[in-house]
Amino acid sequence: CVVEHEDLFYLFYTGVSQLEPLTQTQCLALSSDLVNWRKWDNNPLIANKPAGLGDCFRDPCVWKEGEHWLMLVGSEDPGGRGGVALLYRSHDLLAWTGGERFHEEEARLTGHDFECPDFIRLEDQHVLLTSRNRTHWHMGDYRDGKFQSRNVGPVDGPNFYAGKTAIDHLGRRILWGWILETRPEHEQIGAGWSGVLSLPRILGVGPNSTLTVTPSPELKSLRREHQQLSSISLSALAGPTSHLFHDMPWDCYELCIRAKLSDDAEFKLSPRHGEDTNDDRGVTIKRGMLGDISFQMGADELLEMRVFVDKSVVESFANDSASWTTRAYAKEGDTPGFALTVLSGNVEFHSIEAWRMAAAALPIVRE
Repeated sequence: CVVEHEDLFYLFYTGVSQLEPLTQTQCLALSSDLVNWRKWDNNPLIANKPAGLGDCFRDPCVWKEGEHWLMLVGSEDPGGRGGVALLYRSHDLLAWTGGERFHEEEARLTGHDFECPDFIRLEDQHVLLTSRNRTHWHMGDYRDGKFQSRNVGPVDGPNFYAGKTAIDHLGRRILWGWILETRPEHEQIGAGWSGVLSLPRILGVGPNSTLTVTPSPELKSLRREHQQLSSISLSALAGPTSHLFHDMPWDCYELCIRAKLSDDAEFKLSPRHGEDTNDDRGVTIKRGMLGDISFQMGADELLEMRVFVDKSVVESFANDSASWTTRAYAKEGDTPGFALTVLSGNVEFHSIEAWRMAAAALPIVRE
């Protein structure tokens, strides 16, 4: 977590002073240019976690409220009972007091601990993001240093982790996450890298205190060559039915799909397609369900999807509401292009468009 104050950048991070037993502390580094950093001489800021907690004591999140600075630190109740967020206060970002419980949740809802807590104001709601197994959102009421959730849900699938946000110059709340690997560790080592950062997403508030996730509109600036693909209707009346779009020459592209689904419809989009009919690479869609993420969909409403494929990474979005991120690694014998497979019901694909995506490159300015 980085905050700016009086021409200095303050980077708050978790230090590990020993592994057995695991001892975590909250620390600080300072910079005037976001390039050159020095650790604060009096680290750690917070040396000990409060009594009665489990191992997790990490990932500070800092914001200003009135004249005070506040910090959340993720923790857990022992015995795998659930996550706990702890609240600390400071006048100067250097001396911190507190450690009271800010929020806690049952393990069955959000996992046994809270990693990477992020507390934000979103429209007229307060939202806490936490991560364990996947990133979760908690939407609720905040007063007197306590947060009480009214609704809880997953932000994305289990391949999207450690979601964190920032506010841009337009006041939008932008979310990024760590896209995990699902290939064997030896393949990651052989490749020389592991994990990538997600595309930026815009957060909003949906019906009934739910979180909405949409791709940043600026991603359209990466569109290059365009293909208008054929409209098709597929039915699974006699069993699963597939259509392969094999004239797709790119491995980094965006799809836009508009489709009408019957009430019992379920289909799979496979950005890589092989001979194995049980191939689970890709994303499954039903009415009001993207992967296992539910979203509002009216009786006569069309499904409107945007899908971003970057080699093994697949990021899917539905109806300006839901997101689902997965991996689709190449296999020997894969057929070029992507496939749509209707598993049940009927799907009328009214419009399917594709664009090659250019690389997203940020200019690096050095004085």
